[in-house]
Amino acid sequence: MSIYSTICEKLKHGPLHFTLIDPAFDHKRNIEIVKQAEKAGTDVILVGGSYNTITTDEMIKKVKEVTKLPVIISPSNVHDVSASADAILYYSMLNSRNPYYISQVQALSSLTIKALNLEPISVGYIVFEPGMTAGFVGDANLIRRDKPELALGYALSAQYSGYKMVYFEAGSGADKHVPVEAIKLTKKYLNIPLIVGGGIRTPEAARQIVEAGADIIVTGALVERTENVLEAIKSVVSAIKTI
Repeated sequence: MSIYSTICEKLKHGPLHFTLIDPAFDHKRNIEIVKQAEKAGTDVILVGGSYNTITTDEMIKKVKEVTKLPVIISPSNVHDVSASADAILYYSMLNSRNPYYISQVQALSSLTIKALNLEPISVGYIVFEPGMTAGFVGDANLIRRDKPELALGYALSAQYSGYKMVYFEAGSGADKHVPVEAIKLTKKYLNIPLIVGGGIRTPEAARQIVEAGADIIVTGALVERTENVLEAIKSVVSAIKTI
């Protein structure tokens, strides 16, 4: 069964939690986060960042040694491809002002993905204020918090274009997560899984986002500076899986 099919099957039983690690950060620390995240009940390990991720392949190889969870690439550019991963989120940043991030980077990486027999999961990637590094690097025309209908428009265009998932991103380390109004409005019409990430700092915020309609939440910065990684992730997982 493909990784995408596995995710969809698990979604029949409730929302999922993905733990994101950045290969630009300390690898020993990342490995400890992965070990604790698996114990805490996370469903997938995402590996990727928005900048300086030339060590993605090295990081994925180390992660695969310590976990049985699916390991999926969250790429920022053409170099974020690894034969060691189980799949790659094949992003198109739909609200980028730069066509490179809408379609060109996909074209440049597609032959490598094919050669490595890496499973691509097509994702319409939509960046909200404040955007952080993802918004800056991707030259995003950021979705304003008071314009949820714009997010819905992009999400439906992704669905109609055949994307398998939609990802609402506020940016790693953002002080505010994606507004629940945008999630609620979008999920009234969207028929494909909705991922939400960025700025999710508490179990309460995670629960609020899932109650609004998110199918998958992604946390990364939540544990980057936390001593008790196990409890931090466990509290979030518990919050979204007891709804």
